[in-house]
Amino acid sequence: MQHNNMGKMIKGIAEMQKRAQSIQNEIAQAHFDGAAANGLVKVTINGEGKLLKVIIDPTVLSEDADTVADLVIVATNKAHDGKEALAKQKLSALGAGLLPLGMKIPGLG
Repeated sequence: MQHNNMGKMIKGIAEMQKRAQSIQNEIAQAHFDGAAANGLVKVTINGEGKLLKVIIDPTVLSEDADTVADLVIVATNKAHDGKEALAKQKLSALGAGLLPLGMKIPGLG
């Protein structure tokens, strides 16, 4: 009887690994947007965290270089926050079915 439970657990873990890989691929292919200064600076990153696009409204360019750089950083961090939130959401749902009631995965809620 114990052997049967172990087999089910191993099968469940293998299925979870497949779903986790699928989620990672989905996130890697996704694009995430971030903005600063009420949308005057916008960035897009992919799920691997690579910066794909930066759009700076010409009115922002009248600011000093440090301010423009800070706005790009803020927008990029917001895009990363969106990526991390999606990853947490999807991965926490993945593990919910395998963990004992009330147990949480560290770092995922």
